[in-house]
Amino acid sequence: MKRLLPILIIGLAASGCAALSPEAEPLPTYTLLPTYTAFPTWTPAPTATATFLPSPTAEQAASPTPESVAEAATPTTAATATPDATQVTTAFGSNLRDGPGTDFDILTRVEGNTPLTVLGRNESGLWLEVQTLGGTIGWIAVRQLQGPIDVALIPLSDLVPTPQFTRTPTSTPGPGTPTATAQATVTGTPPTATPATGTPGTAVPTQVVDDERGLAYILNPGEDTVCRNIVAGTEVRFPVSSSAEEFVPFDSANAAEIVEERAYQFLRNNVPDFIQVFVQGTVGVGSCDAENTCDELTLTLCALASPGAPTGGSEYVRTVTLQVGTQSYDSFFVDAAADIDLVLSVVEP
Repeated sequence: MKRLLPILIIGLAASGCAALSPEAEPLPTYTLLPTYTAFPTWTPAPTATATFLPSPTAEQAASPTPESVAEAATPTTAATATPDATQVTTAFGSNLRDGPGTDFDILTRVEGNTPLTVLGRNESGLWLEVQTLGGTIGWIAVRQLQGPIDVALIPLSDLVPTPQFTRTPTSTPGPGTPTATAQATVTGTPPTATPATGTPGTAVPTQVVDDERGLAYILNPGEDTVCRNIVAGTEVRFPVSSSAEEFVPFDSANAAEIVEERAYQFLRNNVPDFIQVFVQGTVGVGSCDAENTCDELTLTLCALASPGAPTGGSEYVRTVTLQVGTQSYDSFFVDAAADIDLVLSVVEP
């Protein structure tokens, strides 16, 4: 046993040396983490600074030169227009009347491009009360003036005259017979009915009586179109190429193709929507002189009541306007105009 103890000690020492020998498994290698790169520092944009322009220097108004006592005391014979009054200019030669309508007397005649001072308007805004440079005060139709005119800004006249009708119903005027005061007179046969369909329609009443208010149209709802041959006088004479000249309806659909074509425009103004009033066909001229200037228009004026038109026995006294002139593209240059007074009635068949 004592012999085996040294052998065990030597064995254990050999085992320890084997564990410390270079052939033992090496420890793992440490890998460095990547270096952190900082983001660029944010630099704020420069704040805009308002730069104020220098205030304008007001110019000193020139001191008015005092007038002599003699000059200040000199009276003026003609009325002087107010500085802020509206100024208008006539488009062509026009009549100045003593009231807003063609039934009023003519005070004087003003030529084209004549400046006028506006004093007021009538309720419809179709006529203006004006004053000439000579001090004459009268009424003129807006359509006789160069536009545009913002009638809504013109105050209502303090005193709007009421027309005093003087005409009586007339038949077709013969040669040399003076025409009536109103701008429209009936010529030819009584009203004729044009059926709305190909079948005979309801007969139009034959007892059609015109009076001082205008031309009478008695209509049945949704039935026949009533047409009348009309001669309407214009306020001014207008030039034509010949006494056979005709005006065609203003053509807005093909305006780009039209250059200097004689045309007309019909303004129904405030006629109720349930009554159609229109010009049938072309418009001719009348009362022409040797210089080929005329002051009458010949036309066929028709009216039609819609199927749902009210038949309460009301009469609608309205004034329609017919303008003749020249169409070039979408522009219309008026030569003359005529007002036609109508008395429209819708009754049961």
